[in-house]
Amino acid sequence: MRRDKHLLSWLSFGVFLIVVGAIFLATQNLTNQIEAFFEDFELEQVSGEFYFPAPQNPHPTLYGAVALFCLAFGVYQILLLFLKFALGATLVQRAETFTSIIFWLTASFAVTLLKNQAIEWFLFIAVLIVLVAVGIVIRSLASMIAPEHHKPYPKKTPVI
Repeated sequence: MRRDKHLLSWLSFGVFLIVVGAIFLATQNLTNQIEAFFEDFELEQVSGEFYFPAPQNPHPTLYGAVALFCLAFGVYQILLLFLKFALGATLVQRAETFTSIIFWLTASFAVTLLKNQAIEWFLFIAVLIVLVAVGIVIRSLASMIAPEHHKPYPKKTPVI
């Protein structure tokens, strides 16, 4: 599986480039949209003395492109998970891909809500933070219960 893991990494990189390229081809003035998005940021007071950067205007074209990217990459992750099962990947490797599916598809949904102005920027950021945390928890649990991680600890010899 070690050789297959490297090939799957290259496959993922290739799919990433194809998806990004296709989105740039399909979305008019995407470069200008990205530039306008970053120029639109200002610090907003979140609580007390805590400020956080946020865009001041909606950017539906950019958000639509990002949502499409997340959806496409999430669908690819589903296909990748099937491939990992077929290749006999470890539980940890399958858990990594499973958490990627959750992240990308949920992120696509959240960006779509942001695009439609159904949620605000800070709720969107909170969703991303929760998604990252869920991924960390699932990957950690998989690492703890995976058979390859249940090797007995070496016995300590007493020091005399």
